[in-house]
Amino acid sequence: MRSIIIENAQENNLKNISLQIPHYKLIVVTGVSGSGKTSLVYDVLCAEGQRLFLENFIGGRHSSSKLTHPKASRIEGLFPVISIDQNNVVRSPRSTVGTLTELYDLLRLLFARLGKSELPDLHLHRSLFSFNLPDGYCPVCKGLGVQDHIDPELLIADASKTIREGAFALTTPNNYIVYSQVTMSVLNQVCNAEGFSVDIPGKI
Repeated sequence: MRSIIIENAQENNLKNISLQIPHYKLIVVTGVSGSGKTSLVYDVLCAEGQRLFLENFIGGRHSSSKLTHPKASRIEGLFPVISIDQNNVVRSPRSTVGTLTELYDLLRLLFARLGKSELPDLHLHRSLFSFNLPDGYCPVCKGLGVQDHIDPELLIADASKTIREGAFALTTPNNYIVYSQVTMSVLNQVCNAEGFSVDIPGKI
């Protein structure tokens, strides 16, 4: 089976909706307010996915109310389902699908429990697999996956000139540095502290 098949879905605003959703495709559900988008995605697809999970892997530990079928005559072809709440999602530069769904926490626990280290004295724990904590993140990018560097070729317009003459690409005609209110005289004080001045070429 290469698609999810839904027949005669009747949850909430849905009126006997039947459709096929292909696997391995990015699907966008659109429509006017009240057309049943949320009912289709959350109350049919996600509810059936959760029901199958509870029924097949957890069984009788949960009440039968959590195992009710969505109102549809047929739902087939579902893969495991992960749903992300539409509201109150806290995002950060480190947010991923794994962190937003909390699946990443389970993977870290799995790696810590089943992982093997070549170092006999290294006791594996979850923080070693977290890019949000010092134990696990890259010491250079701090878990962000990117590094910031200054590119001299973009910063310097003409290395033969002095800073006062406009060697920096960011120098404005009135001798300010773009994105700061640093005047040439103030910049010269900084240069003097480092042993040169804004009037010496080749010191950039």
